[in-house]
Amino acid sequence: MCLSRVATIIPWAALIVWPTVARSEPSGAEMLGRRCPPSADAQAGASEPAASFCVDWNRPEFVFMCGRGQRIAGRLAPVDDVQDRRPTGAELLCSREFRTSDRARLGAWLVGKRLWISATTCGACRRILGWHFVGDVESLRAEHLRILQGRLGLPPKPLLRTVEAWRKALAACPLPARDPVEGADAFPHLSSPSCDPKVKPPAGWPKQPAQPPAEK
Repeated sequence: MCLSRVATIIPWAALIVWPTVARSEPSGAEMLGRRCPPSADAQAGASEPAASFCVDWNRPEFVFMCGRGQRIAGRLAPVDDVQDRRPTGAELLCSREFRTSDRARLGAWLVGKRLWISATTCGACRRILGWHFVGDVESLRAEHLRILQGRLGLPPKPLLRTVEAWRKALAACPLPARDPVEGADAFPHLSSPSCDPKVKPPAGWPKQPAQPPAEK
């Protein structure tokens, strides 16, 4: 084929809709392992220099958990942003649809030491409610484990610090708790530093979540 013919055809390739291939990682998982920003009081000699959470201002509804080694160890996101995204070649820990009016569902998988949880707390709602987690559970901090265990309706103690502990806890497929809608459990990260210091919060975004008035 002559070069002029190739030059005529190539621009049209951009108009072709190619079939998409499902990714093996959900949205936000590419952040796992990245270095976390320092906490606000790190300059004052804090014992833990990395923040507990960080915010990606391109998707502020995602909660990124800063774990051991000052690296991002987990990502929590609305389930409808990563709906039906399952890992390939994973160990199935739990898969259950509950006979409840809100059509709750729970699925959990393990890939090495990386845990995936897809929890639908209201599949019958106009917007599907629930959350999706992916992370390296053995690198999470205690506060992250408490959040996960609370959202699954599991006891706060003992903390599930190992893969084997999560395997045993999820074998019963617990009914996930309803999503928290306010307070630190719902938005534990919005007062945290940006995951990428180059990305700033939108204009007018409050630096701290709104707090209820103090009781007199």
